[in-house]
Amino acid sequence: MFPTISFRRTLMLAPTQRMFNEQTNLDLFRPLRTHGPMDGARGRYGLLDTREQAPPVVHPGYRGGPVAPPLQELEFTWNGRTCHGNALHKAAADGDAGTAASLLDAGWGVGLATSRLHYVTWFNNSPQEGSGEAIHIAASRGYVKIVQLLIEHRASFGSFVTRSSKNHYDVLHAAVFAEGSGGKFETVNSLLGLKATITANSDKKWPLQLAFQTGQAKLIPLIRNAMEEQNCDLDEIENEDVQGAKTPLRIGIEMRKLSREQLAEVAAPTAQSLKIFIRHQPECIPAFLNKLRDVNKMQPAQLAQLFEPCDLPRVIKECPALAGPVLDALTAQPKVQNEGWHPLPNRISFAPRNMWHTLRDLMNSARDFDAVYAADQSWRCDPVSFAAPDWHKEWTDTPARPIRDVAIKVCHVPDLISVEFFAALCHAADDDTLEELFKNDIIRGAVELVWWHGAFKVDLVQVVANVCGLALLIWDTYAARASQSKDPLIIGVSASFVVAKAVLELGHEILQFRGLARIGQARDYFDLGNAYEVFRCALPGVLMHWECHSAVHILIIILYWLRLTEVYFSERLSLQLLPIERLARGLGPATVVATISFCTFTHAFYALASWQDDYTTPIIQHSFKVLISGDIDVIGKGALPAVLTYISVCVFTIFSLNIFIGVIGQNYTIQQNIGPLVVRNVRAQICSTYLLRASFIPQIFSERWALVLSVLAVGFALSLVIFTTVVAPISQTLLIPAFAVSQMVMVFSAYQNSGRIPWAASAGGTIAQEGSTDALGNAPDSSAEEEDSVTSPTALESGMLQARSRRLSMRSRPSSPFATADKHYVWLALVKHMDVGGHDGTPSRSVRP
Repeated sequence: MFPTISFRRTLMLAPTQRMFNEQTNLDLFRPLRTHGPMDGARGRYGLLDTREQAPPVVHPGYRGGPVAPPLQELEFTWNGRTCHGNALHKAAADGDAGTAASLLDAGWGVGLATSRLHYVTWFNNSPQEGSGEAIHIAASRGYVKIVQLLIEHRASFGSFVTRSSKNHYDVLHAAVFAEGSGGKFETVNSLLGLKATITANSDKKWPLQLAFQTGQAKLIPLIRNAMEEQNCDLDEIENEDVQGAKTPLRIGIEMRKLSREQLAEVAAPTAQSLKIFIRHQPECIPAFLNKLRDVNKMQPAQLAQLFEPCDLPRVIKECPALAGPVLDALTAQPKVQNEGWHPLPNRISFAPRNMWHTLRDLMNSARDFDAVYAADQSWRCDPVSFAAPDWHKEWTDTPARPIRDVAIKVCHVPDLISVEFFAALCHAADDDTLEELFKNDIIRGAVELVWWHGAFKVDLVQVVANVCGLALLIWDTYAARASQSKDPLIIGVSASFVVAKAVLELGHEILQFRGLARIGQARDYFDLGNAYEVFRCALPGVLMHWECHSAVHILIIILYWLRLTEVYFSERLSLQLLPIERLARGLGPATVVATISFCTFTHAFYALASWQDDYTTPIIQHSFKVLISGDIDVIGKGALPAVLTYISVCVFTIFSLNIFIGVIGQNYTIQQNIGPLVVRNVRAQICSTYLLRASFIPQIFSERWALVLSVLAVGFALSLVIFTTVVAPISQTLLIPAFAVSQMVMVFSAYQNSGRIPWAASAGGTIAQEGSTDALGNAPDSSAEEEDSVTSPTALESGMLQARSRRLSMRSRPSSPFATADKHYVWLALVKHMDVGGHDGTPSRSVRP
């Protein structure tokens, strides 16, 4: 028996806790030996002199079993780490509220509730100590009752888990993070109800960011509301440009624990969220816009204000399938200012109004929509004078038939028609995305507007020049054959015209490259299509040195005949020619099979000829003769050649070749079915190059004077041809520049439409157009100021627009070289029911108003 020993024992808790002395009488004294990697840290976070204590008072909620001494070191796992702490820490980790209450009520509560556990982690091959309290464990595992017990015994929500002896995160962070799995709604709600303060941790992460990181969608609105109540600056926290760190939404996107629907649902209704979606998760944009429209009651005109000029092209490039839904979300029926005196028409005339309209209707299918590019978002009418913008007359004052029922819509994206928009369309368009892009009404309207505003005239000039060049080639070929001469002067007319045209086309290519470089997309120029165009420009230059070179002449003749298929101003012709041009797109596998079969039997014929000492028969020609034409000649050649010939004809001619021909027919049918979409795609590509080049060509003449210049240029070129062939030959040193000047004037005139093209640059490099234009360049003489078509913004909408303004003011936004002084918008009048076949080959077309 040991005598009763009376001594004073000193407890040293965490450095931030106070020391206290306690008089204790023990009947048994037995020092404990400790082990483990934390022996060195024991003096800081454990006991200086650890001994067994008498059992504490058992709490009524105690589960049963022996109670460990409250200050005896125990080992447990928390947050994926092996931790060392006392019995209270272990009870908090196990969720044992009864044991925790017993320990706290036994007289240990003052220092025990704030005693610290400790652990070691490794970072960059160096040990990194950490510590925490029982309240952090209980909060992270959702044990609200234990948290309340600890708070009653002076534990604090402001206590921190430390890292390298520095404060790292508090109790609310532990509850939201929940060891990486995400906290429970009830737990976090209870802590906030107990007045837990929301702060950032040492990594500048807020609980809102942790909720996005762990994928707890239910916690996000709860924490966001609490932050608003505690006057936290949410704009700064959720604004990437201001904060300089990753926003909560971006963290949620990168961690990939939230679905697309959840991301759109929990994203803050701000322009910053839209910007993040555009850059990192464009698939969420339609759902996010629908949320703003349905939940936050924002109108399409207000949604469009959240987009920057570069946003929509970026979405189209990265996710073409979203172009249609996004544009549809930003499009709506226009607001009517005066329904009684100037109502929005439900029926408009589709009759031609001028020469260009007549040409368009003659060469193209019946239109199922009409488009206008106007500086209005609403259907305006002056309330005093009852005067309306002049462009309204295009839809209200034309009585000629046909008159069709229409649904009028306006896309509220300002200045949608831009080279960036069309460059994005061309970049994203392929056989898989044609339907997603070019069946959208707004995209169709934008393409038709640019096409009939001027791109078609450039295409028409090119067709005329191609026909003239081919006619000269035919004439010179006939003249040289008739005179039985290869005199360069005889073939000089066609050569001079072709070289001059090549120089002009090379200049076109240079302007296109400069335009792409101007918008930062110079790399997009380097593709196979542009390489082919450069080759076509460079080839005629060979004629400058070898005018009588037969191979060059033959190649140029072939290229000029192929140019006749490039007739895109006529949809009727394009629908027949483009499927033939695109046949090769689906013939890859069939071509491989046919080529393998042909090579197989050609090799067999070659080997058989070698074994029979037949070195005179041309094997390739023999294979073509047998396999392609089926010419069988086996008489007197032996049994083996006869068997091989019959097998090759049966396998290749009857089987492989017929399959190849069938694939051609099937692919042609497919190309015909998507023909209207292909035509729109080709026209969009031509519109893109047109806009790129038009930005460098000054707008000097009106459309009427441009037509006069074109006629004079054609007459000058024709007089040169007649004079050279009839009167006296002209040397190429004079003929080439003369033809180049005449063709340059024709092309220059095709770009002239001064005062009628809102996106074309003026001679001074600025934009000086106002008003509106219809699909063929008809513009009003004057335009009234635009009236705001949106209602007064709510507090939410004002905050969103103010945040966007602050973000834009923080950095200089480069202005697009194609932007206009007045914002223009695409208006569409969609035919509800066509009385004749539509563009897609359907007998009628229904449109949702």
